Amino acid sequence: MHQQYYFELEKYEKITNETNISEYNGLLNIWQNCVISSDSIPLSWKYDLNVDTNPHFLQRLGVTKSFHSAAIFLNGLYYLIVSIKGWDNLNFFGLAQSNTGVSGFKFFDFPLMLEDTDFNEINLFDMRLTKHEDGYIYGLFSSESREGKLVAGIVRTEDLVTWERLPNLETKQNEEQTNVVLHPELVYGKYAFYTQPDKKGVKFGLCEDILNPVIENEEEFITKSTDYRVHESGIGIVPIKTDKGWIHISIVKEGSDNLMYAFATDLDDPMKIIAEPAGYLLEVEEGSTINGAAVDNNGSVFIYVANKDLRVVSITIDSLLDYIFNTPKNAFRSILCVSNRCEMIQKNLEIMDNSSSTLSTEE
Repeated sequence: MHQQYYFELEKYEKITNETNISEYNGLLNIWQNCVISSDSIPLSWKYDLNVDTNPHFLQRLGVTKSFHSAAIFLNGLYYLIVSIKGWDNLNFFGLAQSNTGVSGFKFFDFPLMLEDTDFNEINLFDMRLTKHEDGYIYGLFSSESREGKLVAGIVRTEDLVTWERLPNLETKQNEEQTNVVLHPELVYGKYAFYTQPDKKGVKFGLCEDILNPVIENEEEFITKSTDYRVHESGIGIVPIKTDKGWIHISIVKEGSDNLMYAFATDLDDPMKIIAEPAGYLLEVEEGSTINGAAVDNNGSVFIYVANKDLRVVSITIDSLLDYIFNTPKNAFRSILCVSNRCEMIQKNLEIMDNSSSTLSTEE
């Protein structure tokens, strides 16, 4: 083994074993350190460790960044499927697991090796994981052809190790798709997909058979007229089921700002928006995206934000529902927005006065 290997291994272990601490911003816990970066990729994925064939210990298959991560909580562990870009500008998927969800993510020995079903397919990226009521875990990702055409690829698994490649999703009304999300439950007895064929809106479509995934018609779900914020970005994470509705979280670009939003839809009618608070959850760096969130047994939600590296923010389900359902809706006019704020201030002043009176009496 080359001596440089041990020096690099020490740096790798320091990075992957680093603890993480959070800071509360009034809504979310913001974890300070990234959970995955290019330095988190195993050395054996980048270097030829044979000193005879790599005497200068050069990276043979380097990576530029890791980003766009699917996430799932399964059997007491947090799993990420990370889209990793190599020096060749092509992407591949790596599976990593952690005991905490915020640090200590370690990749499995090998990247995901998916079945090669189309010679014309040159690149795969941006996976989202759906734990479906049919018993399978599905991964939907972007599949790019030599001509630059993007469609939604589909794989499924029961253990995150062995994957079955299914036919690509076919949508009769639109040839290309990005940011496709599979709904976790059947809708009217059919598999339901959130699609984004263009920048004019998120659509909703059903298919009879996941082994022959064809959507004949896509209905408008979120358009510029119904929600000016989410229509250009795609649906974001796989919806989270709660007693009050399906929670959706997405990052959108508004002018020079990149903002994370949340809203809820009806449990029985996933196309019906039932709660949409004003304001945003978090402002993030330009170019950031979210593909995955993991919900653990304690009701904590870990949202993984991707850019040049992968970071995490967290919130409890109860707090997220409180935010979505009890925050005032967007008034869309400054005068009405100020009125809402003044109303809250007046109630707060009364609470503060009552609190002061109580303290004076006790003294």
